[in-house]
Amino acid sequence: MEKKLCYSFFFFVFFIGLYSCGNDAETSIDPQITTIGNEDFFLEGVNFTNTSGEKSLLFTSNIDWSITVASTSNGEEWCSVTPNRGKAGKNTIKVKVNENVGVDDRNVSLTLRAGGLTKTITVVQKQRDALTLTTNKFEIGKAGGTINVEVKSNIDYEVIIPETCKNWIKQLTTTRGLIAKRLSFDIATSEEYEKREGEITIRSGKLTETAHVYQAGEGVLLLTKNEFPITDKGATITVEVKSNFDFDVKMPNVDWVKTATKTRGISSHTLYYIITPNETYEKRETEIVFYDKNSSIKDTVKIHQQQKNAIILGKKDLLLECDKGSFSIHTQSNIDYNISINCNWIKEKESAKTKSLNDKVHEFEFDKNDTGKKRIGKIIFTASGGITETLVVNQKAFYSYEIHIPKAGTLYSLIDQEKICQVDSLIVSGELNGTDVIILHRMEKLKHLDMKNVNIVSGGDLYYIYNSCKTENNKIGNWMFYGMGFETIILPNSITAIEENAFRQCMRLSKVTIPESVTYLGGAIFFECISLKSVTLPKNITYIPGYTFQECDLHSIEIPESVTEIGGYAFFQCFSLEKITIPSKVSYIGDQALAYLNNLKEIHVKAMPKDLRFGRLVFSGSTDASLYIPKGTKDAYYLTPLGDFKTVIEE
Repeated sequence: MEKKLCYSFFFFVFFIGLYSCGNDAETSIDPQITTIGNEDFFLEGVNFTNTSGEKSLLFTSNIDWSITVASTSNGEEWCSVTPNRGKAGKNTIKVKVNENVGVDDRNVSLTLRAGGLTKTITVVQKQRDALTLTTNKFEIGKAGGTINVEVKSNIDYEVIIPETCKNWIKQLTTTRGLIAKRLSFDIATSEEYEKREGEITIRSGKLTETAHVYQAGEGVLLLTKNEFPITDKGATITVEVKSNFDFDVKMPNVDWVKTATKTRGISSHTLYYIITPNETYEKRETEIVFYDKNSSIKDTVKIHQQQKNAIILGKKDLLLECDKGSFSIHTQSNIDYNISINCNWIKEKESAKTKSLNDKVHEFEFDKNDTGKKRIGKIIFTASGGITETLVVNQKAFYSYEIHIPKAGTLYSLIDQEKICQVDSLIVSGELNGTDVIILHRMEKLKHLDMKNVNIVSGGDLYYIYNSCKTENNKIGNWMFYGMGFETIILPNSITAIEENAFRQCMRLSKVTIPESVTYLGGAIFFECISLKSVTLPKNITYIPGYTFQECDLHSIEIPESVTEIGGYAFFQCFSLEKITIPSKVSYIGDQALAYLNNLKEIHVKAMPKDLRFGRLVFSGSTDASLYIPKGTKDAYYLTPLGDFKTVIEE
C-alpha cells in the first residue's frame, strides 16, 4: 500500500512538472480564429470560376498565425496566399488562383494555424468548358450504315445536322450530359455515283465540334489518311483504302519505301508499308498513288520523313596543359543546340547556334590549374529530342613544390624523381650548390622559380661543364641558368653579383626580380632573353655591361641614378622599348648601346654634354625619337652624336 502511494505521488509530481515546463505565458492562451462577416469560409470553402482571380478573406485571431498551401495536386503551383503569416487581431489574406485550362475542376486545402489550433479552408476552381470528338471523320460505303460519334463534354450541347444532309443523315438517339456519350446516326444508302459529304455539328455556346461524313458513290476511292509524317527512325505505316472497285498502286521510285510482306489479319483494303530509317541529314518525302486504270479516280498518300538529327564533334576528348590558355572545337549539326559547361574553369568566348549541317567553330578559354592535381571538365552539346554530345576536357596538374634544402647538394633526394620533369613551380630555400643547380636544369617544365630565401654556396658538381663553372658564395655564377625555360625568377636576397651570361638565351623569361644587395652585373646576362618585359635594376650598380639586354622585349626600363657607364650593345635591338632615361652621372655610352630601338619615342638625357662621351653609332636607327636634354644645352648637344635627332626639346 505504501509503495502504491509513493508511485502515485511520483507520477503526480512528474505530470505537474511536465505541465509547468511546457506552458509559458503565451501558450496558456486558448487559440481562437473567427471569420469576419456572414461568410464562414472554413465551412463553405472558397469557390472560383475557371478564370484567374483573387478573393480576400477576413478573420480574427487572438495569437500569431500562419497559413500554408497543400502540395497535393500541385496546388502550390496554381493557388497562392498572401500574406502567409501575421499577428494577433484583425487580418486579411488574399487567395489568388491561376486560370484552369484543364477540363476537370480542381481543389486544394489551405491550413491556417494559430498555436495548437488548425483550421482548413478548401479552395475549389471550376474546369474550363470543353467539347471534343474522339473522331471527326467517317467514311461510309454506298450501302450506308450506322456511325457512332463519341462526344466528350462537361457542358450541355446540341446536335445540328444541316438541312441539305437531313435526307441521308439521321440521329438515332438524343442525349445530353456532362460526360462522354456515344451518339448514333443512320447513314442512308447512296444512289449517287459521286461520293457525298455531310456534317454533324455538336454545339454549346461558342464551343463547336464537327464530324465529317464521307459516303462513297459508284466508283469511289478513299484513303482514311493521306499524309504520314515519319521520324528519322523509320516506321511501318498502315494505309486503309476505301474503294468499291479493284484498284492499282503506283509505288514511288525510292529505295526507302517498301511494301510489307508480312501482314496479319488485314483486309484487302488495308496495306502496310515499311519506311526505312533516314540516315541522311536532309528530310525527304514521296507519294504512293492508288488509282483506277479505267478512269481518272485516284487518291494519294504523302510520306514525309524527318532528317537524322545530329551533333558531330570534331573531338570527343581533349588534353590541356596546366597553364591558362584557349582552345577551339569544331562541330557539325542540322539542329539547334545549346552548350553547357559543368565546371567554372572553362568559359566559352561566344555562344553559337546552327540550323544547317556545316562547320561551326566554338572558342573556349580555360584557367590555370593550380589545384595540385589533374582535373576533368565536360562541355555538353544538347538539342531537343534527347540528342547529346559531350566533349571531355582533361587538364594536367600544375605541380608546385616548396622545398627546404638543409644541406647543399641534397635537392635530388628531396623531390619525387618520377615527377621532376613535371614540376611547374618551385619555391626553394636553404643552401644550394652546383649539384642542386643541375637538378634545376632537369626540371624541363619549370615556369616559376622563387629563390628568395636561398644561400648560394661554393662546392658541388660543375653545373656547366663546358666552361668548368662552379658555384661561388653569394653569386649567380657564369652561365648558371643558361637556356632554362622558366618564365619568372626571384633571385636570392643574399647575392651580391650576377656574372656573365647568367640568364643568356632564357627565351621564356618575362620577369626577373633582382635584390638590392646586388652591386655587380656581368656582361650579356640577359642576352637574347626575347620575352623579357620587366626587370628592376638594383640601386647600387654603377655599370650596365655590354650586351646586357640585347634583343630583349623590354617596354620600359629605369636606369638607377648610380650608373656611370653603359656598355656597348647594352640595349641593342630592344625593339619594344618606348622610353629611356639616361641619368645625370652617366659619363660614357658604348658602341651601338641604344641602336635600332625601332619603337623608341622618347629619350631623356640628364647628363651635361661636357661630361658625356660616346662610342660608335650609339643611336643608329633610333633617331626618330624625341630627345629631351637639360635647359640651355641644345647648342652643345648638336656638337655630339645626339645632334642627329630630328626633334630636340629642352626640359
